[in-house]
Amino acid sequence: KRFSMVPTVLDDFLQKALKNNWKIVHTIRSSHKDSYINYVLKTTEYIDCQLQSISFQAVQNFLIKCDIPYPTIKTMQDLISNLFYLNLYVSSFSKNSDYFQTRNLFLTHIWNTRIKGIPHDTEANGFAREQLVLNMFKDILRNNSYYYLNESAQDQLLLNHLREDGIIDCDDVYKGFYFTHDIYEELVARHLITIAYQSARDELEFHNLLDINMSMRKYYRLWLHDRIYEDETFAVNKFIVKSVTNELINKIWKDEILIALMESDLHSKVLELMDDLFNDDRELLIRSIFLLNTACKKVDYDAASSILTKEEQDSKINLLYRFTKPSGAGWEYLIEYMYTHMLDIEWNVGFIKLVYEMISSWIKDVKQGVATKRAGLLALYLYDLLEDSELKYKADKDIRRRLCITILESSFEIEGTLLVREPGKKSSIY
Repeated sequence: KRFSMVPTVLDDFLQKALKNNWKIVHTIRSSHKDSYINYVLKTTEYIDCQLQSISFQAVQNFLIKCDIPYPTIKTMQDLISNLFYLNLYVSSFSKNSDYFQTRNLFLTHIWNTRIKGIPHDTEANGFAREQLVLNMFKDILRNNSYYYLNESAQDQLLLNHLREDGIIDCDDVYKGFYFTHDIYEELVARHLITIAYQSARDELEFHNLLDINMSMRKYYRLWLHDRIYEDETFAVNKFIVKSVTNELINKIWKDEILIALMESDLHSKVLELMDDLFNDDRELLIRSIFLLNTACKKVDYDAASSILTKEEQDSKINLLYRFTKPSGAGWEYLIEYMYTHMLDIEWNVGFIKLVYEMISSWIKDVKQGVATKRAGLLALYLYDLLEDSELKYKADKDIRRRLCITILESSFEIEGTLLVREPGKKSSIY
C-alpha cells in the first residue's frame, strides 16, 4: 500500500517512530527485499535478518505428526517447504486425491479450490469467479495500479465470496480491491500465461499475446523458471531456442529469456544449450554478456555499509547501485564459455571492455574457485592481446591498467601461470 500513499507519509511516520524509540519489524519476501529497502527504508538504519527456508526434513517430521503422507517428488517437496503452500497442503489434504502427488496437480488443486471456489461454490459461480479474478489481474496490470475498481452490482457477490475466502480484500480509503498475497498474484499470472502458451500456434503468436510492461516481464520470468523447473521432456529447451532465434519476436522477450536463464542458480544445465547458439550468433553472445553485467547482480549491502562514511549516509540510496555483486548461474557459465573459446573469437576493443566488466565483477566478489581461475586466465589473455596485436593501437591505457588489477586480484588462483611467464613474452598457458 505504500506505493499508493503520498510519498512522504510513510517516511515521516518511520522517522517519528524511530525518534520515539520504536522498534519496527518489516517482513518482506526475499525477491522484493532490495526494492523495499531502496524505495521504503532508504537511509533508515536497519538490521537485516533473513529467515532460512525450512528444510524438508522438518516438513516431513511435521506431516508425520499430523498423520499426513509427505510427497516423494522433489519439486513437490520444494514447494511445500514454503510455509504458505504447506498451510494449503495440510488444510486441504485428501487421501483419496491425486492432486497432492505432483507440483502441477497441486497448483491446479489450489486454483480450483481457492480461486474458483470448488466444491463449496457452484460450477457456474466457479467459472464466474475465475473470470473475475483474471479480469481483476488484467485491469491492475493494464493500469499499472495496485487496486481494482469494480462497482458492478452483479459482481459484488462474487467479490465478497473471494474476500471471505481470503483471496482479495478491499481498501476502504481507495475503494479498491487488491490481492491479499503476492503468491495469489503469481498464481493468476502463471495461469494467464499458461493459457496463452497452450492456445498459441507458435512462439511468435504466444509472445504477441502478452502485454509488454514491467510487471508482466517479471511474471514471465517466474513462469519460464517454473517451466524449466518442472519440464521432464525437454520441450522447454525447444521453446527457448525457437524464441531466442526468431527474429520477429520482440527483443524484450528474448532479453527476459536470457535473464531468466542466467539469474537463477537452478538453470546451469539448461544454459548449456546456448553453446551452439553463441557459436553461430556473436550478437547473441554480446547481448548475453551485457545483460549479465547489468541485470544479473544484487546489491552488496555488506560492502556498502563497510565503505560508506557517516557523511555519505544521507546519499546512501544514490550510492547503493555502485555496490553490487554477481548473482546467478550465468556468471560461471559465460566465464567458462569465454575461457573455452577465447582463442577462436574475433576480438575488438569494445568486446574486450565488455568481457572485462564481466570477469572484473566476478573476481572482485569471488577470490577463489575454478571460475575465478578461468576469469583470471582470460584477463591475462586479453592483456597479452592488447600488448601484442594491432589492438594495442586502438585501446587506451586505462583498460590495460584495469586488466592488470584484475589479474592481480585473481593471483591466488593463477599464481602458477604468472610465475612461469618470461618477461616480455606472451604466456602459452591458458
